[in-house]
Amino acid sequence: MGKVCSAANCTNRQSFPKSTSTHFYGLPTDPERRRKWIAFLNRKKLPQLKYVSVCGAHFVSGEKSQNSLHPDFIPTIQLSPRKKISSTKNSINSDTPKKVISPRKAWTPSKSLKRLQRHKKLNEARERYRIKKIESSSSSATSSTKQSNK
Repeated sequence: MGKVCSAANCTNRQSFPKSTSTHFYGLPTDPERRRKWIAFLNRKKLPQLKYVSVCGAHFVSGEKSQNSLHPDFIPTIQLSPRKKISSTKNSINSDTPKKVISPRKAWTPSKSLKRLQRHKKLNEARERYRIKKIESSSSSATSSTKQSNK
């Protein structure tokens, strides 16, 4: 039979032959230390105490210590609960974009810069054309006024 970490929100397990490098520790025999370990487990129901074990992930150094002054005398690292995964179909549909943009049409800084430069040149050409048109119309207007004055 393999070992399973009894701490809340922990999914670490070990099967035989030993498949992981994680160490598992049984409850200590000292009643006070055992009480603190059980309180740390934060479980409403525990299996028979002889089957309870805590993995190294709950100790600062990764393994328990026999020194009562050491932080690893009692497990202290609680793992946060894992997010529940919604149904696969819903999560795939919500994460998949509705319309896939081809790489050619995808926005890139260089394409945007080229587009801006092209617009700038077009605007400059339009402005030059407008100025020439104004100049030609004003010169034709002045020449027609000169002819009418004669």
